[in-house]
Amino acid sequence: MTYKILIDGMKCANCRKHIIEMIESFPNVKSVEVSLDTNEAIIDGDNLNLDLIKAKIEESGKYKVFNEEERHKLKPRDDDAKKKLINRMKRMIGQLNGIMKMIEDDRYCDDVLIQLSAVDKSIKSLANSILEEHMHSCVVESIKNGNEEAIDEIIDLFKRFQ
Repeated sequence: MTYKILIDGMKCANCRKHIIEMIESFPNVKSVEVSLDTNEAIIDGDNLNLDLIKAKIEESGKYKVFNEEERHKLKPRDDDAKKKLINRMKRMIGQLNGIMKMIEDDRYCDDVLIQLSAVDKSIKSLANSILEEHMHSCVVESIKNGNEEAIDEIIDLFKRFQ
């Protein structure tokens, strides 16, 4: 059986290695894949006690383990906000498809690079918009609920943006 857990706090290859070693120390674990990009551990094994695995990971004090449902927004977006974000992404996809066509048609490099720059700015603008929403909703709610770890999460997000 395959299990997925989400782990916050992994920052480097050593963190990844440490998580893998911790999980592999449990009986009945067949394989473990850990991704720093998605903060996921995919565990293949039989009759695993996930609660014990999660506890051991958190025991180190460096990591926080979440279930998939715990990683959803604390304050869900309304339908209009979702629609606006999705429409922005669809425009970006359209831009990327246009760039792909330009490359297939051997268009001039400057023209392709200008379009790539436009997509890059669109992505950064969307990310900033979501970050701003995150700060005003999720982070504020977390801090109000006494979860000061939200500050560390934001610091990590800012580091990723650099």
